[in-house]
Amino acid sequence: LFGGAPGGEARGRVVSRNGKLLRDCGTGELVSLFETDQVVELVLAGGAGYGDPRQRAPKAIKRDLELGLVSQDQVARDYGTDNPALPASNPNDTAKIYEPRD
Repeated sequence: LFGGAPGGEARGRVVSRNGKLLRDCGTGELVSLFETDQVVELVLAGGAGYGDPRQRAPKAIKRDLELGLVSQDQVARDYGTDNPALPASNPNDTAKIYEPRD
């Protein structure tokens, strides 16, 4: 919506207790379990974005990084490699990380 990215897809799979993938069920497949060590794992769809991610406030991105909600790679991919929330590669540019954006 208004330039936001699409949400993630839902899917299901059957895994063993140690996490080994036994069956990728995709979406809409009926699953029956016959062993007690099988686990059904459901991955629910992620929310879509609202607005151009490159307009997100650097302070908010920095908070998301600190909370572990996003990685540096995700920030570079989704918010742009020139985003002020990214650590500066040049020590003289460090102040740009903390400058407020309009």
